[in-house]
Amino acid sequence: MRTLTPTLLEAQRSPAPIPVIGQLVVSTRRWGLLLPGTSQLYSEAASGQRFAACVAPDGSVVRARVTPSGELYVNRVASPQSAPPSAWASWNLLATGVSPSVTPALGSTGTAQVMLAYVRSGQQVLATRVSTDNAQSWSSEITVYTESGTDVIHALAVGTKYPLTGTNERIYAWVYGPPTAGPSDKAVRVRRRAASGSWGTVVTWTGDLFQAASGLAIAIGADASTWQLVTTGRREGASAVWACSYNDSTGAWTPPQLLDRAEDADHYAFSQPSIVRLEATRIFWYATRPEATGRTHYCTLLPTGSTLPASTQVQEPAIATADYLLGERSAWRLARTEQSIDLAQDVLTYTYREPHELVVTLQFGDRWPRGNAPATLPEILRVGSCVRLSRGLQTSEGVELVPLPEMMIASLDRHWEDGAPLRATIRCISAWEHLATTVPQRPRTWPRGSRTTAQLLAEICALGGIELEGMNASELQAQPPMTIPAGTSLQQAITDALRRVPHRMRPEGEGLQLADPRAGVVATYGAGEHPLWEYRDQQLQAPNYVQVYGLPETPAYRGQVYYGEALGDIELGARIRKVVDPLAGSSQEAATVAAAHLLALTRSAQAGRLKAPPHLGLQIWDRIRIIPQEGAEPIERVVTGIEERYDAGTWQQVVHLGEER
Repeated sequence: MRTLTPTLLEAQRSPAPIPVIGQLVVSTRRWGLLLPGTSQLYSEAASGQRFAACVAPDGSVVRARVTPSGELYVNRVASPQSAPPSAWASWNLLATGVSPSVTPALGSTGTAQVMLAYVRSGQQVLATRVSTDNAQSWSSEITVYTESGTDVIHALAVGTKYPLTGTNERIYAWVYGPPTAGPSDKAVRVRRRAASGSWGTVVTWTGDLFQAASGLAIAIGADASTWQLVTTGRREGASAVWACSYNDSTGAWTPPQLLDRAEDADHYAFSQPSIVRLEATRIFWYATRPEATGRTHYCTLLPTGSTLPASTQVQEPAIATADYLLGERSAWRLARTEQSIDLAQDVLTYTYREPHELVVTLQFGDRWPRGNAPATLPEILRVGSCVRLSRGLQTSEGVELVPLPEMMIASLDRHWEDGAPLRATIRCISAWEHLATTVPQRPRTWPRGSRTTAQLLAEICALGGIELEGMNASELQAQPPMTIPAGTSLQQAITDALRRVPHRMRPEGEGLQLADPRAGVVATYGAGEHPLWEYRDQQLQAPNYVQVYGLPETPAYRGQVYYGEALGDIELGARIRKVVDPLAGSSQEAATVAAAHLLALTRSAQAGRLKAPPHLGLQIWDRIRIIPQEGAEPIERVVTGIEERYDAGTWQQVVHLGEER
């Protein structure tokens, strides 16, 4: 249950409370994070050559590319955001004898400096040039490092500390190893160059990471000591994206975190990673396959370590900066400006159905431009924007509001008549319902032992751009295998996973929350507590004895099974439900799954509903106590659905119930 103040709890016990619609905020921020849209600035024919791009300190865009014959070219556009944008300068030949097998790297500081790194033919010499006039001219070549023996350089990146420290200290990072992919892992080296121009020692990390690298990116963290590295490449028959970090104060490396993986059968290839620091760290990479148009994916790393991927369709690999996606011959502006508006004064009616949707009817009166044209609607009121409704009551301490979970506008209906104010009805879906419409582009598989149930649920939610809270229960620490087949929605995948545990999912705040229906009673209806207008109860027959048969994965045990069971009240006879669960990897796990099945079946055996003034703290999967009339025996039930309606002064909740257990 949402926490309410004592004064608000007292105010909502009134038999006829008068609601206050405090806020209806419509925002371009979705599920707590601003997702950037794109608008194309340039479009030229791409040659498919390896390229790098960055934004110089003066706002100009700088690009570099290497031809198949080993020629390194650079160019720039001085005013990319002017209207119309200024034209690209002609390509300037900067060097010859450059390896066409390694993508060059560009980076900038805040003092007109731009760094360009590239690899010489033979792939063993890492070189750099520096511009001090925003890439209008360049220094002579400087050697950063030379690999020895048969090792060669496969990918490289440059970074700077200027945004945090105001100094021109920079770092060069590169992936090195044997010339071809094989059982020997590639490794990473980094080397710092101080603002004074002196070089630091070369630091090497040989962690278990990948066998072939296609790209590398690096950026400094908020502490000005930790560098975030992201690599795209291949390992064990799959394309993947990893993230790790290096602390230049302690020399410590963190274990790699897998951000995305595509099996060979999916025919995906990843490349062109880049890191952008906005309100959180965002990692971009390019994903493509021969028969499909490529997509630039982006993934936000939150303080919790969870990831929020999404994608935008572009026609070529593109590097992300704070304001652009920059391709070899194209550029897209990232629309990152947050917009919001409060339409509380325009709310005519609303219906909130937890956990699914919010439907609001708005009537635009005198404070909006007169006229009956659709253009009179606020621009931000469109499909894809997010909505947060806060409603409450007048209490002894003033107006107190409680927000509903954040919703996304899924449809918009405008209607108007001559002489009447313009009206609009918006249907908004919850984060939970959003997962029902989200289907991964390819199957996802997690082997047994690789993730706990809590981690699996968080990662599945993250695939839909949703953060998950409340994952500390002991039942969520098992490490089962998990597969999301092609064509399966994320909501269905989560539902399948939750059949094995007693917990359930509900929308809350800016994302989703795991709830335990076995928790204690949070509210009482009737008998001097929260008012109760109407109560109905219905009993249904359901299985009371669940048997689960798990199928061992090890070939030596084929033909055998893992068995577990759970019993309810069988005094009047057993009604058996048999379940085959291939993911149950032990008898103990089969028994846990049986208990979760029995809990769900028992909960569905008792149907009921009550009607009452809205309880502003109530949530789906809360347990409540009902006293239908004075002196009656209390009944405990679990909330399985909530419908809250506000219309012309009528304000009520219909609460759907299941049996407590």
